[in-house]
Amino acid sequence: VEVDASETMALEIALSKAAAEGQMPSFGHPGARAGYTVQHLASRVAHVADLLHLGHCTSLGAPRWLSTALIRLFLQTPNLRAASLGGGPGFDFLALVMTASYLGGGGDNGAAVDVAVYDYEHGWRDCAGALSDAVQQRFGPQHTSSFGRCDLTVPLRAPVNAALRASLDSTSLFVCAHTVAENAVALRAAKFVFFRELFRWARPGSVFVLTEATHRQWPEIIEAAFWGPGADHANGSFDVMFPRIT
Repeated sequence: VEVDASETMALEIALSKAAAEGQMPSFGHPGARAGYTVQHLASRVAHVADLLHLGHCTSLGAPRWLSTALIRLFLQTPNLRAASLGGGPGFDFLALVMTASYLGGGGDNGAAVDVAVYDYEHGWRDCAGALSDAVQQRFGPQHTSSFGRCDLTVPLRAPVNAALRASLDSTSLFVCAHTVAENAVALRAAKFVFFRELFRWARPGSVFVLTEATHRQWPEIIEAAFWGPGADHANGSFDVMFPRIT
């Protein structure tokens, strides 16, 4: 698919508006999706990879609990199963594979990474597949990714989220990058029920990485983490870190 410059520019304008107003724009144009992928590949991958690098280094101020969790995921287990929520073209797959390679010393000492990319827009499948092929050519076929459908604005128990829900027992890392703010209106209308259920039903010891261009939704995400689907259902304890990556 070729980049459509005018459609890409229109999408970028819509995304800037969405981050401020909280309503998701359309990613329906293939040329705009291609342009978005090319334009944001480096920065989006770097944001997640930098967060994970910072998170594992106590010398850079990371808390011990986070460093221990990331070392366990990337170095002490042979296979890392992760979910990329609203993952679009698969940026998080590359970020996690780069992190595994870096922590493993550039060889095969890091975990083999398996990322399920979930998104509401079916059209991202082709971009995600192309990026997955490129990652495997560079880092090896032991790293794999898949693409499935999900909708963060409805309950996790909804049929559209069945694949994600079925994978919770085998998933240890969840990444949700630059997705919350542009869905803020719908998430708030649903009382963040998707995240309430996700935090409650994820396996103990899971790690969640969320990035955003604004801090406005963090209080609601934290509330969702500590309180389950109903106001009378408190989740287990969570450790939280708020680093800033520029």
